[in-house]
Amino acid sequence: MENKKIYKSGELYGLYRCKRREEFAKKIPKIEKHEMPDVTGIILSGIVNFGNDPELIRSMAKEVIGCSEEEVRIPYNEMYSAKTQFIRKIITSKLTRTNLFSVESLMSTFYEFIETPTEMTRQLQVNSDIREIKRYLNCESRTPIVIGNPIINLCGAPFSCQLDFLFKTIEKVKLNKRKEGRKYVYDEMEMNVVESVRLFPGKPAIKESSKILDVGAMSRLELYIMLKISEKWCRLNGITENVILKASYYYLQKDRETDENYSDNFFNKGGNVVSIQVKIDDIKKIDDIFEPKLKEFINGMSVSPDNCKNCSSRVFCEHKEITVPLTEDEKPLPKSLPVLSADQNIAANAIEGNVRVIATAGSGKTTTMAYRIMNLLKNGVAPEKIGCFTFTNAGAAEMKDRIKGFCKIAGIDADVDKITISTLHSFGDSLIKKYYNILGYHKQPVLINEIQKTKIIEKILSNNKPIDEMTDKYKNFYLDMFNAKGILETMKDFFNQLLDGTSSEEFKKRNHLSDNAASEILNMYMEYCTYKKNACLIEHSDQELGVLRLLKLKPDLFEEIGIEHISIDEYQDTSNIQFHIINAMRKAKCVKSLFIVGDDDQSIYGFRDANVELIKDFFEMIEEDGLDVHLMENRRSTGHIVNFASDIISNNEERIAKSPVSTNEKGKPVLVSVFNDKNEEQEFIVNKVTELIKDGVPENSIAILAPTNSELLAYSELLNKSGIDTISINPEPVLENTRVLAAIALVKFLMSYNEFYGTVYLNARAHGNLILSTKETVEESVNVIYENIKTIKSVSDLFEYFSMLDTKEEDEIYQSFLDDIRTAKEDDVKKENLKAVCEYIIDYERFGKKETARREKAYNGVVLSTMHSSKGKEWPVVFCSVSKLHGRNLKQEDIPEKNRLLFVACTRAKKELYVTGIRAAYTSTNAVDGYVENLFLQECQEAAAKQ
Repeated sequence: MENKKIYKSGELYGLYRCKRREEFAKKIPKIEKHEMPDVTGIILSGIVNFGNDPELIRSMAKEVIGCSEEEVRIPYNEMYSAKTQFIRKIITSKLTRTNLFSVESLMSTFYEFIETPTEMTRQLQVNSDIREIKRYLNCESRTPIVIGNPIINLCGAPFSCQLDFLFKTIEKVKLNKRKEGRKYVYDEMEMNVVESVRLFPGKPAIKESSKILDVGAMSRLELYIMLKISEKWCRLNGITENVILKASYYYLQKDRETDENYSDNFFNKGGNVVSIQVKIDDIKKIDDIFEPKLKEFINGMSVSPDNCKNCSSRVFCEHKEITVPLTEDEKPLPKSLPVLSADQNIAANAIEGNVRVIATAGSGKTTTMAYRIMNLLKNGVAPEKIGCFTFTNAGAAEMKDRIKGFCKIAGIDADVDKITISTLHSFGDSLIKKYYNILGYHKQPVLINEIQKTKIIEKILSNNKPIDEMTDKYKNFYLDMFNAKGILETMKDFFNQLLDGTSSEEFKKRNHLSDNAASEILNMYMEYCTYKKNACLIEHSDQELGVLRLLKLKPDLFEEIGIEHISIDEYQDTSNIQFHIINAMRKAKCVKSLFIVGDDDQSIYGFRDANVELIKDFFEMIEEDGLDVHLMENRRSTGHIVNFASDIISNNEERIAKSPVSTNEKGKPVLVSVFNDKNEEQEFIVNKVTELIKDGVPENSIAILAPTNSELLAYSELLNKSGIDTISINPEPVLENTRVLAAIALVKFLMSYNEFYGTVYLNARAHGNLILSTKETVEESVNVIYENIKTIKSVSDLFEYFSMLDTKEEDEIYQSFLDDIRTAKEDDVKKENLKAVCEYIIDYERFGKKETARREKAYNGVVLSTMHSSKGKEWPVVFCSVSKLHGRNLKQEDIPEKNRLLFVACTRAKKELYVTGIRAAYTSTNAVDGYVENLFLQECQEAAAKQ
């Protein structure tokens, strides 16, 4: 007879069970290897038996494990599960009087084996845990009954109940609630109360009652199992009269409790005791509620995406194959130079002096700038005397290709590669590398990323004494949530403010800091800057600030560089710092021209310090006159689209006056559709996209634009269900990429030989199919890789295994991850320092949650893009959702930039533009109709009515 699976009640977090996860778990093999001892188990048992003698425990563990005493420790990321297990042992042993060691000595010894980032972190957590444990022990007068993990059969399946203990008491209980007059009264009688208990450190995760799925006590199958164990124990012991059955979670911390309102009474109000209860005679009422849920669980219900979020098997379920870019056919080169408009011609031939070109959307500004640089070369200007600065690497590459193409057609023999064509960031980096000795570096500095920066700040915090008024933030050192941050994220934010040039007084005022706290933070910041300087490290913000420092130390810097003709693209996105650099370049005696191109109507990066006034007041800012050219012919969009977008942007009052016109036919009128809710809007867009594709419109000719990426995820899911491919051009989280996760899993497998990680790596190599094959196939594959990875002795070996995840190098996100490793650990890669590279990859997983990368190649599929990411792109058909453009927190001063963002989004469309939105921006009791109308949708309706 086949043995039935025994379900552990401790794994029944709620109503849901995932059969796919169980199927995957069954296939993860156990490699035949030297048994790795349970280090955590050895440590915990040692503390229980030997109390406060950590050295003795280390020595004993060393003999069992065969490692150095320093390696006998519990990793910080395993602390919570180990602590939960240990606290349960302490409380049980104290209540049963089987342990004579003090709570203080037991918990203090436990933390001797925990890798905490600072001593303050350790002490705060020790003190907190001791306080919570002792509070419960001081308030608990009952003697527990320990019954282990009894098994009970329910709905035809066996369940192992992982309760900590039972209590059996006689208590006065209020029964038979009824109303007498205006008051409720109860009968009181003495009854047997049998309560099964499970302990948890921390604050309550659920409530007695809740409408939210899987949050209320009546949705917890584990509590039901515990209740049935209480019933079973009573019947086995002949206790069946006047019995109340209870199943309870005891949380050692109370909800919303702080040091100021801390209560010494564990059982007083606080939501920390969550129970279900019933009279033993009425147990069927509870059975009727839970049995259907239990049957659904046994049958294996699908889980909701929210429940999948932290599932380890998600890496198998959500395996995503490589999105293959379209093959790059040879780009058809023009046989002749483009025909310029009269205004373009004026701009392209203005090769001396100061020139401002205001170029509306689709007016050919890149063509004009490239043509002008060709003219400079044609007039004998040496390529190295020309500097062209853009705001993206992709923009720089496009500009270089365009100039090369024009020069080839015109028969101009010039080495275009000698022209400085780059972003201002990259230009600053090149100058710092060239003149590093002037800035005090002893070698060329290396650019660091967020991972390395975080590690440096972590080390500085660990080596400095805690800041007194911020000690609470040291307890959860790594916490990074929207409304709560630990000291590491807090300090990173402080350092960023100081890097941006915030004065010490403004910094102190902005963050409500005392003089002492501000002084300590500034000292740590100086330590950070000194560390970077000594290690020859820089970060992005250093690149431009470094140029300004260079100018102070070397006033003739730009004379020496010798750039005579400066071109700046997208000038409306220039920051104040960048203006100072550009202006200093312009003032060099060798400079003969400054040529800027931009459009104040397309300034959308205020959150990145872009200052739109710099283009509007260009000549006043440089204190010189020059040529002012307006390119107003939109060669991209139809007449209706151009007129519609012009009406939208005309709502901004303080702007350079302009009247764009289309050189194309009028085309279809812009369609503005208003909806009552997001489901209606999504249904409309998906149906219309489907209809267009059926009519022969290529998928990658259609784009859906929205203010936020979260809105676009829903469209991806809905279109994919309809069999329509989508491609996002927004920055993607690197740590959600299947191959990146597999590469990290390989490193973990190399370090721990954990079979799960080996399976993750191999499954990605097999394009997600390994885990779908037989258990024998998985076992054989993992055993083979287990033997093979023993041969990895160098970084080159490791990268060979990485390359197997993307043999054709088609995954841009994954390739950017590998490039990041090569750049960040350049010296270690060259020296084949495998340990250092592996440590960096593990750090990347810990600190790289916000790291993103963007796809630059062309792909098949409906394009999904935020309005910001759509800048510089164009598509025949564009859907533009304005639902999230107007939110509850919209400020009057934000409206002009939001209008500019909408203008940019609308002018991405070449032939058809659909604007959609939900009528209500947000609900409000102060509004006449109960909601505030979406301002931008309203303006779109008005603009559409003029067509």
